Amino acid sequence: MATVNLGRLRLIWRGEWAVSTAYVLDDVVRQGVSTYICTNAHTSTSSFTNDIANWDLMAIGSDGLDELADIGVWLDNAGGEGPAGPSSNALNERYGSMTIFNASNLNMRTDAGGGVQIITIPTTGEYFIKCAGAQGGGYQGGNGGIAWGTVDLTAGDVLYCRVGQRGLGGGQSTTSTTPLTEPDATNLVNDTTGANNIGGGGFGDGRGGNGGGPSTGNTDSGGGGTAVRLNTDGVGNRIIVAGGGGGGYLEGERFATGATSPPAGGGDGGGYYGGMAMKVSEGSGSRAGGGSQTAGGHTGSGGNTGTQTQGGNGPANDGGGGGGGYWGGSTATNTGGGGGSGYVGGMKSTNRGMSMGGNAGDGWIYIRRVG
Repeated sequence: MATVNLGRLRLIWRGEWAVSTAYVLDDVVRQGVSTYICTNAHTSTSSFTNDIANWDLMAIGSDGLDELADIGVWLDNAGGEGPAGPSSNALNERYGSMTIFNASNLNMRTDAGGGVQIITIPTTGEYFIKCAGAQGGGYQGGNGGIAWGTVDLTAGDVLYCRVGQRGLGGGQSTTSTTPLTEPDATNLVNDTTGANNIGGGGFGDGRGGNGGGPSTGNTDSGGGGTAVRLNTDGVGNRIIVAGGGGGGYLEGERFATGATSPPAGGGDGGGYYGGMAMKVSEGSGSRAGGGSQTAGGHTGSGGNTGTQTQGGNGPANDGGGGGGGYWGGSTATNTGGGGGSGYVGGMKSTNRGMSMGGNAGDGWIYIRRVG
């Protein structure tokens, strides 16, 4: 007589699939947002992908909220400052407890070196992306630009996202005893070596240029550009970029307090073009230009030209750093840095745009599925 195991006359719910676990026929597990039924008794391996031959898809499920379609995803700099992007630990702390970034939904992760926020798209569709570049450093750092558009993405596509960070402010002029109206109070120091200007360009895609100096006055670094790269983490795979603002010119800000002196602000981030820096009356240097769609901005006397990976560094004889972007802003002596340009060439031509300036502080990225 056959023996009937009454306990196996129903499906057995085993919860989340787990590694190195013994499963038998008709066990049911959850993997991601879907459920699977066991077709062969076995002990699971190190990954569900390797184990899939022992399971049949039972139901394609949902965790009850498709954040990409309902509310979108907001990425920021997770507390990163200056040239160093946020660490992978900081990003994991920021997003790790959020349902949207678990392995079953958005598959978000960070690169080992920190700073790059990596998203695997879960659902084929049309996505809206909007991003803002970071402001340049200092009291009069240029604002970051804004870029937006829609793009068709396929499930499994990978987005490499870099959020621009504001450039660092420089120190007080070594030749001035007049206090500066610099909001970054921790940077208001007499700096005879220019240490406050070294490596101060804001992290991003590309990075803001360092402020120049220190012979007559310390200066501010450029803000980082914000961008999204598709499937390959290379400069040529950027689909949208918002330019960072150029760094201000502290010595110029001191001279600009009088009614007859113009301000010494960095150029705003782009936009098709990055903004040109404002000129100060002190010194004879020409103005620093913003990046374009094909090159860094106009390089003034003594300055450095922006590239596709970084805004120009401020000149050795004082000047703000250029903003990062699709192409970085350039620099000139005795003035702020030019803004970085934006880019929307990877977005659908029927729904895309850019604006110069518009964002103060650090950058951000917003992603939402719209179709």
